[in-house]
Amino acid sequence: MLSEFLTTNTGLPLKPNCRHRINIAALTRKILQPTRDYYNIAMLILSGFRSTAVNNIVGGSPTSQHLDGAAADFTLAKPEILWDCFIWIATNLDFGQLIYYDNKRFIHVSLGTKKQVFINSSGVLYPMGKLLGGVNG
Repeated sequence: MLSEFLTTNTGLPLKPNCRHRINIAALTRKILQPTRDYYNIAMLILSGFRSTAVNNIVGGSPTSQHLDGAAADFTLAKPEILWDCFIWIATNLDFGQLIYYDNKRFIHVSLGTKKQVFINSSGVLYPMGKLLGGVNG
């Protein structure tokens, strides 16, 4: 799974250090692999670890957990079940932040225990936590 986290279309190299690799492994073990196992379908990591330069190019937040290898954006081979996957993660796994991007059809998820749940619709974040067992809302 590490190679999936180190792919970028910016042409810039990604060189995670030991801490980044530990976070990538934890994210995979705690969230991504259980999700893959539950749905038994291919998962495409769209964005994993980012260097500061890559994060700047893609317009990422300066405090993005992608910079620590602790977040991933992904979609599924069957995008029609992406919403179901979002709900499943929200109600079955521990995470820091979970965002469903409805206009771009992908999910952002990060390590942690805050359980902040949002829907991003056309660039606007709507808190969904209380509806889905999270803390925000």
